[in-house]
Amino acid sequence: MKRQTIVNFLLGSLILIGLMFPLPVAALEGFRARIDYLDNSKFPQVDAYVSVSDANGLPLKGLSQDTFILTEDGSPIAIQSFEAVQNKEQPLSIALIMDASGSMRGEGSSAPMKKAIESAVSFVGQLSPKDRVAVIKFSDQPEEILALTEDKTRVVEAIQSIQPEGQYTSLYDAVIKGLAALESQSGRRIIVLITDGKDTGRGIFKSEDAMRELSAKTIPVYPIGFGKVNAGELKKMSELTGGSAKVLPDTLELSQSLDEILSSLREQYRVRFISSFPADDKQHELLATVSYGGGQETTSYLFIAKSSVIPVTLPDLQPNQVVGGLVKFSPAIDWVPELIKSVEISMDGSPISITPFASGGFVYEWNSFAAGISSGVHEFIVKVIDLGGNTGQASIPLDVQPPITVEILSPQDGASFSGGTSIKAKVTALPGVTLSKVVFFVDNQEMASLAADSTTTEYVTEWKAGKARQYPLRVAAYDSTGLFTTETKTIFVTVEPGGFGGVVVILVLALAALVIPLALRSRKRKGAVIAAAAATPSLFEVEGMTTNQVWKLGAGEIKLGRKRDENDIPLKGVNASRRHAVIRHEQGQYFIYSLSAENPVLVNDTPVSEKRALVRGDILQLGETVLRFDF
Repeated sequence: MKRQTIVNFLLGSLILIGLMFPLPVAALEGFRARIDYLDNSKFPQVDAYVSVSDANGLPLKGLSQDTFILTEDGSPIAIQSFEAVQNKEQPLSIALIMDASGSMRGEGSSAPMKKAIESAVSFVGQLSPKDRVAVIKFSDQPEEILALTEDKTRVVEAIQSIQPEGQYTSLYDAVIKGLAALESQSGRRIIVLITDGKDTGRGIFKSEDAMRELSAKTIPVYPIGFGKVNAGELKKMSELTGGSAKVLPDTLELSQSLDEILSSLREQYRVRFISSFPADDKQHELLATVSYGGGQETTSYLFIAKSSVIPVTLPDLQPNQVVGGLVKFSPAIDWVPELIKSVEISMDGSPISITPFASGGFVYEWNSFAAGISSGVHEFIVKVIDLGGNTGQASIPLDVQPPITVEILSPQDGASFSGGTSIKAKVTALPGVTLSKVVFFVDNQEMASLAADSTTTEYVTEWKAGKARQYPLRVAAYDSTGLFTTETKTIFVTVEPGGFGGVVVILVLALAALVIPLALRSRKRKGAVIAAAAATPSLFEVEGMTTNQVWKLGAGEIKLGRKRDENDIPLKGVNASRRHAVIRHEQGQYFIYSLSAENPVLVNDTPVSEKRALVRGDILQLGETVLRFDF
């Protein structure tokens, strides 16, 4: 009794100790991790497709992002996104190698060859449309009976045509032939091997040859063996290549094994990262370390920092399209938005200032009006640069025009009239520009403001002229946003005496009829010729190189400038240009044209921007020369 009590006490103590201090659990062993495929088509964004399977080749599901650690050439790289996927997007290239040696013969539904064919046909039926299969049979020697094809009907026919033959099993030769069938292919490549025996040593290649070739490739091998196979050799093939081997007691589990292989190929984790390398087409190594159940597995993959041309188009604009004001650029960029580093737009080789549109995305505005761009066709280039240094661009010629144009239709520049007149202006706006008002100015004072109408292009206001003299006229148009204001070039018109002034003219003429004969007789007695000079429009030189000189103006062009032998009227002073101005007789009036922007003509102390009609008594200053217009 005492002995039993002691035993119970010891057992209880052991249980209690076990509960208080549990023994460490051994790390899960035997799981495999493999980078099956790496998509670098939009580098520097890289998608690595990683398979993780248990010791039986079944996919391990439910892993989290924390399970994975990535490095590029030994430097840690952050994972941008992570998800479990059923990867049917990347097509498989499969070399299906089937044993056709004499040992595969048999009778009835359980014959090895019959079961292998049924299982292989079922396997092919589950493949995706873009998956490709090559069919190789082997016995005394291997034979590729169908090259890689997407045509699954032909694949099934090739499989069903296989019959047991020969006496030997050239397994290693068949594996090397499978490698050759896939060697020129890109993307995901695998070898599926179905056999019921071991290599008989009658082929060209030995085990060490096959293992050396397999270790040099990145093509996983999935051997399925039953019967008298060399299990060690099959497992060695799978371990060297990152595949998995299945050794079966018989053919009954063959179909299930093929299903498991396909499942492991489809069940993947897509691990996305942004590479830290530039897109320079150089090779780098990616390492993916997976931690699970206390163990770790590291897999590697060599990849290229692939350079690309970013596809860019301008679908919302047409060549030579008329634009102006706020111009919208909406480039279509067929690239990963997060990779875009900058978008630059240039015109005729020089960058322009753009503003991202409020709605976001790749939409930008450019204010051509504020930029002061000259009207006409200009070449625009939209250039896109991503984080890896990839670039892309689109170019288009656009006809840049003012958003609003204003033209004074009447009166014409230099016109003369008396009393009142109508001022008529033509105002047009580009599509998308809404006018708000049209304002008329006389003598730099606002005379009338008319509300704009989208159906109207001509605006008219009446003006009752004041005293007889020259007046500047201009018209301004405003858009609804206040961004665009366009004015006409100022024109000059002359108001002549009218109304009561006509009576004054008559009295003046009557008085002249009495005075002129007396004056003529007086001038004749003195022998003077001043009357003849006064009858002709002229310029009287108040100050200059020939003070008190009277320069007669005829119908031709009169040139004024510093260089004496090139001009009709020489000018004085360093501020006089070599060709300073010309005077022309047009439409019954004399107009002075300023030819020098740096040294303008002053008429009554006001600069002449281009031309101006001359009125009797006008004082002209050109350099140090002062002239008075008389007639």
